[in-house]
Amino acid sequence: MILFEISREAFLPFLVCTFLIGIALGAIYDVFRIRRKAARRANKMRLDLVLTVFEDIVFCLFATVCMILATYKLHFGIPRWYAYVSCALGFFFWQKTLGQLVMKLSDKIIDLVSRALSLIKRKLLKPALLRVKKLTSKITAKRQRYKTTVLHPEIGGANGLPPGGSSRRSRVREPSGE
Repeated sequence: MILFEISREAFLPFLVCTFLIGIALGAIYDVFRIRRKAARRANKMRLDLVLTVFEDIVFCLFATVCMILATYKLHFGIPRWYAYVSCALGFFFWQKTLGQLVMKLSDKIIDLVSRALSLIKRKLLKPALLRVKKLTSKITAKRQRYKTTVLHPEIGGANGLPPGGSSRRSRVREPSGE
């Protein structure tokens, strides 16, 4: 086994960086925890179980990639056990300090996010969807008229006129034979 020594100048920045990565990973994991709490409040337990497994897998892959990149950038790709311990300590530090505060405030965070989303839905999405619905109904009506007048003149007559070729207004009355 080949052992590579790390210089004292690189040791402390490497530990601090991996500790900060652990703190960042703890903050990211709290986002998942808050989403889970919101799902429990909405009584979506079956969907929550599937999403929890998926989120945990994605989080573990993300954390692994972060540590691999940090090791590659900061220590030439040589993994060190103390880097992983430092990252775990950063994660633990976040969970025991600010993470607990975030989870205590999570109900307020959930309410704030749900209000913001309902405001966006009410102010932006509903008017936009109504405009789209009006536009599609106009397009559908024009398309239907086109089908009946141009494609099937025997049904609707030519140029949107009733069968017979002329409109009621433009019909000229023939004088009676008196």
